[in-house]
Amino acid sequence: MPVMQALIFLSIAAQSSRGSPPGGQELAASIGVTESRISRNVTLLEEAGLVERRRDPLNPRAKPVFVTSEGYAFLERITALVTRH
Repeated sequence: MPVMQALIFLSIAAQSSRGSPPGGQELAASIGVTESRISRNVTLLEEAGLVERRRDPLNPRAKPVFVTSEGYAFLERITALVTRH
């Protein structure tokens, strides 16, 4: 996984764990890149099955990004590898 995708994935996971799945603007602000770059990388993460965009019922234009169960399993594998070394 390229570094930018890893940063975005970890940012999504961190923000989601605090109960507020991020949208593109929040991700761009937290990482310091453009929304366009976020969008391209979130699409790649979606294609890998690690995250998914969902419509916000309160704001139809918003599409917060959620970590999927496959994404959480991936995160657990990474955490296990890091803590072993």
